[in-house]
Amino acid sequence: MSAPGLTTTKAPFIEEARSNGELYIQQPYDLYSDENQDTWRRLYARMLPRWEKYAHPRFLDGVRNLALNPDAIPRLEEINKFLEPLSGFRAKAVSGYVPAYLFFDCLRNRDFPTTITIRDGSSLDYLPEPDIFHDVAGHVPMHTDKVFADVLVRFGEVAQSAARMAADISDKAERVRVVESIIKGMARFFWFTIEFGLMKRPGGQGVCVYGSGILSSYGEIEHAVKSPSVQRYPTN
Repeated sequence: MSAPGLTTTKAPFIEEARSNGELYIQQPYDLYSDENQDTWRRLYARMLPRWEKYAHPRFLDGVRNLALNPDAIPRLEEINKFLEPLSGFRAKAVSGYVPAYLFFDCLRNRDFPTTITIRDGSSLDYLPEPDIFHDVAGHVPMHTDKVFADVLVRFGEVAQSAARMAADISDKAERVRVVESIIKGMARFFWFTIEFGLMKRPGGQGVCVYGSGILSSYGEIEHAVKSPSVQRYPTN
């Protein structure tokens, strides 16, 4: 039996952190197993040609600017050495799910909650929860673009404004309802843009991908761009 390493849903380090109530953690790089590293290599090798064909040019610029290593899982401190000078953003290791308001507040502070586990190599297309390939290879390259990064910060600022606005509501239940309603709406907008967004190619010839959920999915990236069954609606 192979060592669990930092495999998604199978990592004792993560289970211990969660049981201790630790959301923000360090990346214990030495815990990655050989299988974990091989999974990253395989994921990167099969996604690169699809990125080159379907991804937004700013995403490809980001991959180059981050100097992502196709042969090894990234160290977050090394990612941040390239990322922070470009946009002020930092990848911030977390033990798992971050509640929406906390997530948006991290973005306001230019911190991106980043999962450190990696999916099971025996099932590259099955992702029970976000992993480091989704977060670092799917999200973070776009964070190197200052304009895009500022949009993420704006999400956080709007969430904070919603909380401040609701603070004037005297009824506690209504105050909670208003904040939750706004945050749910923001999360839905984030889902259909930052996670699964398409954009017209520079020059207007067809569409390309900037959404991280598509950029980290081998099957979805081509389907999202080419399939006639995909519903593509402008947001403006």
